[in-house]
Amino acid sequence: MAEPTERELWYNPDPKCPYCGEIFDISDNEAWHLYSSDESKNEIECPECEKKYHVQTTVTYKFSTDKEDIF
Repeated sequence: MAEPTERELWYNPDPKCPYCGEIFDISDNEAWHLYSSDESKNEIECPECEKKYHVQTTVTYKFSTDKEDIF
């Protein structure tokens, strides 16, 4: 894989290696700590090219509302 552009590394559903572009599957790698809500940076190793890189988790909350039925 070609090295991804900087824009291709932003806001993906799974981390993408900045060296080779490989998608890091959180489930397959049991890296559940990446879902932390403290927006910290975590170091992981690419399973494809074996280079280390940092992943920053960004959390977004969305809310929906509905009227309550009144009898």
